[in-house]
Amino acid sequence: MTSLLHSSLYVDDLAGGVFHAKETVDLYDKVQGIVKEGGFSLRKWNSNCQSLRERIKQDEESKTESTMEAPPNEVESAQNHEEEESSETEATKSKTDQFVKILGIYWDVIRDEFYFDLSELIEYAESLPVTKRSVLKLSANVFDPIGLL
Repeated sequence: MTSLLHSSLYVDDLAGGVFHAKETVDLYDKVQGIVKEGGFSLRKWNSNCQSLRERIKQDEESKTESTMEAPPNEVESAQNHEEEESSETEATKSKTDQFVKILGIYWDVIRDEFYFDLSELIEYAESLPVTKRSVLKLSANVFDPIGLL
């Protein structure tokens, strides 16, 4: 478990997984437990496993609801995290989408495939003069942290 965290954690994004749905649920539970010990919460989870996406959505909704039902002495803390809650709700909504963006790369969660949208890069390339400097500018704009391109 910790080896997966060491090898697959990129700043605040965890990009990794396992092969079976049961293992995925275990991974989700264990990683959430580990980061919770440090006072953190990983959000915006996604998977190509529909049952896990549904469970995560329920878990995030219950976290949001429990924060809204906070006792009076915790209301101030809940208000301070209002922006965080709205981003969690937004993240939950994105889980129903077929395409999600992870580390700058689009992932089709239904077909379990990555794809690259190069339309912005092409538009930028067409706006540049044809020079060696332009080639360097274009190559600097390619974001490929896991080296797929």
